[in-house]
Amino acid sequence: MAPINRVLDPQPVETLAAHVQLGGGSGLDAARQLEGVDVIGEIEASGLRGRGGAGFPTGTKWRSIAAGTSADTGEGRAPVVVVNAAEGEPGSFKDRTLLRTNPYRVLEGALIAADAIGATEVIVALKQAFLREHRRLALAIAEMADAGWLRDADVRIVTGPGDYLFGEETALLEVIEGRQPFPRIAPPYRRGIADPAVADVQDATDTSDTSDASDTSDTGLADSGLVLANNVETLANVPDIVVRGAEWFRSVGTADSPGTIVCTVSGDSRRAGVREFPMGTPLGEIIETIGGGAVDDNRIVAAVSGVSNAIVPADLFGTPASHEGMESIGSGLGAAGFIVVDDRTDIVAFAHAISRFLAVESCGQCEPCKSDGLAVATELDAVRRSSARPGAEERLRDRLTTIVDGARCTLAEQHRAVVTSVLDHASDAVGGHVDASLPDAAAVLVAPIVDIVDGLATLDSAQADKLPDWSYGASDSGSWPAAHLGDTPVAVRLWSRTPGAVDTARRVADGADGAELTDADDRPIPVDVAGQLELAHHELVDALLATKAPRLDEGARGRRVERFANLLDAHMEVTTQVLLPWVRRAAGDAGEELAARADDLDRAAQNLVAALRSSPADPQLHDLARDLHAAIIDEERRIVPLLENHLDDGSLTDVGRAMHEARLQGTGSPRAASAPDQ
Repeated sequence: MAPINRVLDPQPVETLAAHVQLGGGSGLDAARQLEGVDVIGEIEASGLRGRGGAGFPTGTKWRSIAAGTSADTGEGRAPVVVVNAAEGEPGSFKDRTLLRTNPYRVLEGALIAADAIGATEVIVALKQAFLREHRRLALAIAEMADAGWLRDADVRIVTGPGDYLFGEETALLEVIEGRQPFPRIAPPYRRGIADPAVADVQDATDTSDTSDASDTSDTGLADSGLVLANNVETLANVPDIVVRGAEWFRSVGTADSPGTIVCTVSGDSRRAGVREFPMGTPLGEIIETIGGGAVDDNRIVAAVSGVSNAIVPADLFGTPASHEGMESIGSGLGAAGFIVVDDRTDIVAFAHAISRFLAVESCGQCEPCKSDGLAVATELDAVRRSSARPGAEERLRDRLTTIVDGARCTLAEQHRAVVTSVLDHASDAVGGHVDASLPDAAAVLVAPIVDIVDGLATLDSAQADKLPDWSYGASDSGSWPAAHLGDTPVAVRLWSRTPGAVDTARRVADGADGAELTDADDRPIPVDVAGQLELAHHELVDALLATKAPRLDEGARGRRVERFANLLDAHMEVTTQVLLPWVRRAAGDAGEELAARADDLDRAAQNLVAALRSSPADPQLHDLARDLHAAIIDEERRIVPLLENHLDDGSLTDVGRAMHEARLQGTGSPRAASAPDQ
């Protein structure tokens, strides 16, 4: 089946006016002519299922919230719609692609949902690192407010940490209230969130509330509004369903999985990318269409949907990409972020990479999930190095039988599913490593995608150094996150529309001098380190791609190369003259070790510039660009957590503003007060 464009617009929709020209707003208009129960009925009839991974029927979720089915909270505050944009599933980049392409469609779906269930608040929750998405959303919300679309609804953006569990819907609610992303037992339809207007200010700084997130009693729940949490892609489908009807939505897809699915392909394929397909499209066709097949003479042997489901061997690639299709082979559709594996990648090393990711990201609230998970990862590491003791497979299977005991979220089940599938489908490879007839295999990185540019997916390379206590460093504390972070508030940032926000948001989206977002109290949001690094990163990538544009004459290409070189020099000076002095001062030996990595970044930068100047058509440019891309991401992912762990908010603001000022000056030279005293 050919790709289709229902929710993923073929070109970015830059303004609300452009969205309206494409039919945007008609869904919201139609919904507001109906009773909420009728809108919910249409969503139910469409068969729309959640696109976040679990595939739960969307209409059923909406109806349960609207009806106030929970006796615990039914008499409390009005419900709240939460848009889950905290995408962190390895292999998935579809939600960020949707937000970058057309945030208006997603927000329109959220407003329809809010009207249908009687909510007056919409919160879009995304990671602090998603700077581009934040800018697009801020501008879209401001435009929609000025156009009268919001009516009495309060639409806000909340940003939180980069941890994997932030994307789990109950953990996401914990973050909105200012706590760490530790999943709850009570679901959102039983325990929602406190007033989000004060969560950002009070809960992020007040540690007096020590209530257990697993508490499902009535205590304290009267002020907690029920929450409808839906994924970005789920809500993007809503406007057209309301306008065109359930039967139109069901005209593609399958009976049990109607509609389309936005898929990501990355890994050992020729290219990475995001496209939309009818549900039920064969998995192999999706991988071939987006990924372009195997690299060189290699052979694709398997794929996996993120880190959530069993690995699918290539001989099952004819399986329809639908919930029932993938379940029929013992796997799952998940978020449709397919990581491809070819015959160069050792399948055991790949399984170890997934196992390590899940073991590290486990919060430790459920003891078997963390302890058995770490044991499985350790055992697989020994297997892939061909140094495991005899009986490794039996020990792995024993651990996998208990890893899910008492689990309050799906992470442990994901761990069991992936590793069990490797033991079942690749037993020869496992046995070959155990008896050492196979050589040791190089480690593999499985991590969230940071960006996809020109068909190249860059992964969060700092994941390789993240420790089981969620720190980054040489040694683990031995304490699990739930124990040593349990009472530590998480820094969340809340943005809402204020007077003049359209102009401000547009200037921020354009990177204009001095443009700042404001929080709920109209206070400036400080320019932060992560934002400055993210901005520099995207400037460099865009400038690099400009040098590779087709049909450029020699003079034009040379000018673009020099512009890229100048941006690169400025970024390196900001890094060495502003950022690294703070890193050294704040973190001692750890800072010195991290600062030394700047040499790697500088080397990658200079090699790339030299290659561009001498031979713009050099095929090695792709590899050099990838190295630079990875080095900048590495810088961001290592430096930001280190500074946040060692500096107070005031000092972090000083660093961010110093970087901002140096960048605006164009030379990277900081002002006298920018760097710390030496």
